[in-house]
Amino acid sequence: MKNNESTHSYPDDNHYPPPQINLCPKRMVGCELCGQQLPLDQLNAHDQVQCPNRRLLCCMIGRGCREAIKAENLELHEKRLCKYRDVLCRVPCDAVLQVL
Repeated sequence: MKNNESTHSYPDDNHYPPPQINLCPKRMVGCELCGQQLPLDQLNAHDQVQCPNRRLLCCMIGRGCREAIKAENLELHEKRLCKYRDVLCRVPCDAVLQVL
């Protein structure tokens, strides 16, 4: 055996035994919510903070909103769609009113 030869025989340098591939924390996986491909060791952070399709609770939960909104739509919901949001009075009195 030459000095640079491995004791394992694989079809070529691009093939590794499946157990090593399946355990690698850097292997690419797809997010179940948005489909983005990223390394496995980044998936948890993506799911918790970055995924645009993760569900977040509306900031008006204390007033009764129980909506779980996609992160990418949360600002629109809280500012324009939530029935528990505050709105300015249409009469020019500058009062802040709750929609409900």
